[in-house]
Order: sequence, then C-alpha cells, then structure tokens
Amino acid sequence: MSDKAAHDSMPSVPIPRALSAGAFNSLLEAFERVRIPLATGETHATAERQREALRQLIEGHITDVHWRKLMHNAREAAEQGQRECLLLRFPSDTCSDAGRALVRQETGWMKTLTGDAAAIYHRWQADLAPRGFVLTGRVLEYPGGKPGDAGLFLGWQG
Repeated sequence: MSDKAAHDSMPSVPIPRALSAGAFNSLLEAFERVRIPLATGETHATAERQREALRQLIEGHITDVHWRKLMHNAREAAEQGQRECLLLRFPSDTCSDAGRALVRQETGWMKTLTGDAAAIYHRWQADLAPRGFVLTGRVLEYPGGKPGDAGLFLGWQG
C-alpha cells in the first residue's frame, strides 16, 4: 500500500476547538517554567506532576459529580451572604492568549479559555446563564508583573 493510500484510509480524527497554535505556545511557556526549576535542582517527579496538572487543565473534563460539587459550594456561599463563588482557579497561561483578553476584560475573553475553564464556561452558558447567573473571569495575581492565576466566578446578584 502506498503512503498516500495508507493516509487516505486512516480515519479522520476530530480536532478539539481548544486546539490552536496559541494553546500550543501556552504549553511551551508552561514547559519552560517547569524546565527552569529542574535546572536549579527541583526533582523530575515534581516537574512531571506539574506537567500532568497542566495537561489535565488543558484537556478539560468536568464530570457531573464535579459540577454538582461546584453548585453545592456556590449554594453554601449564597447561604453565607456572598454574592459570588470561585468555581475554578487556573493558570492564565492555559488561556489561548496567555490571559491577555482576560486582563483587559475584552469582549469575547471567554473564547480564549481552554480545558476545565472552557468546560465550565460552556456548562454555565447552557445550564445557568438562562437562569440569571453570571460568570466572570479575573486574573487573581500578577507575579513579576505578569498575569498569574486566574479565576472563574459564578455570580447571582447584579
């Protein structure tokens, strides 16, 4: 079988929406942040745990059980007089633009979300937005003047 025939017979694999050059650049930047501590003596196991955590954030799997836990936490926050609840804290580097749109609160910032953050956004859009809930995103810290961790917040009072 020729290479072309072998290629033509391969099944087409759907490409996830979050797959982009920007997302890959974010992965490269995250790798560099892991590689530098390795050079300064951190263990390989620590770096591997960080890579795995980042991989899970990029892939994004919000199970029904996890979603119910998030909603339970939000309900408890409301019962304690709070107007919003942090649903997810994540590295802004996992955004397809490394968090730039989120920092600027640009219209469409949610399109830069990947992984769990994107999954939560889509779940909110389908299940909670029609019921009056709002979802906001904010950068929570700026280590070295650059966006660090970001958060998605569920709100229920304007």
